[in-house]
Amino acid sequence: MFNIKGKKVSPDYIWKLGKITVKYYAMKASELLRRYREGERNFQGVKLRGESLRGQNLSGADFSGADIRGADFTNANLKGAKFCRVKTGLQNYWITLLLVVTWFLSALLGFLTTITCLYTTSILIPKNTQILILVPGLVIL
Repeated sequence: MFNIKGKKVSPDYIWKLGKITVKYYAMKASELLRRYREGERNFQGVKLRGESLRGQNLSGADFSGADIRGADFTNANLKGAKFCRVKTGLQNYWITLLLVVTWFLSALLGFLTTITCLYTTSILIPKNTQILILVPGLVIL
């Protein structure tokens, strides 16, 4: 730990023009838990993407500036833990997967809607006028 401008800062922080820029370093859940058991509570700037800390006691830990996207803290004891300026949310591959699935489902539903409309039209409209209605309908789609 360094004492910079009256604040204790880990060596993983880089100071630029009085602002803190976080330099992340990856840490596995097993290493974090080992360090916690040894008494360390400063986990600022750690990268815990996708790690499982389910049901663990992490009370008083400082995760300020950490990258915890996809990390699982279910049933963990986080009393007094700090999560200032953390990166949260889904990991990038989940976002990509959800977008692809959404686009696929949209295209599939659009196709099924077109087929349903054509089938309904073929049932309700007399045979001799179907071509006059279906052709412009298909052109619009």
